[in-house]
Amino acid sequence: MLFNNHLSLNQNGLDQISPNQHSLDQNSLNQIPCSQRYVLLLDQEPEDLQCLTTELSQLHCPVRVASSTEQIMETARELPPCLVILGGHQRNWSQPLVRQFRNTAALRWATIVALTDCHTPSWCHQEDNPGLDGFLVKPLSSEILTSLVQSAWARHACAAPT
Repeated sequence: MLFNNHLSLNQNGLDQISPNQHSLDQNSLNQIPCSQRYVLLLDQEPEDLQCLTTELSQLHCPVRVASSTEQIMETARELPPCLVILGGHQRNWSQPLVRQFRNTAALRWATIVALTDCHTPSWCHQEDNPGLDGFLVKPLSSEILTSLVQSAWARHACAAPT
């Protein structure tokens, strides 16, 4: 799954999301407690962090930033996020780390994507990155980020136990 010019989710999510949806469905949004609509960012480069927080704030989406694996686990246990965006280098979204996230009850229903550059070859192979729901490929667009957040909220609302 790639979040670039096309947006589709694997078996854990929806079949197809149109990147042309620009507004968030308020009825669907109201079904998720406000406190659980947040996005958790891990180890973002300063320019990526600025871009993500700006775009997410325009969506009225709360953001929490973690700078370490321990901090992301602690934050997620306190309040499960609907979306986790892993940044930095590929070591920050290694298979053992993603497996640890998936085995944590607080992150079981979260959509987990890795932020990567379009020139990075590792994002091409989903099978080489099991556990990730996909990749958010730079340069970012507001339409793609909106679709990603919408699908994460929908997945969280449909899958998470009430």
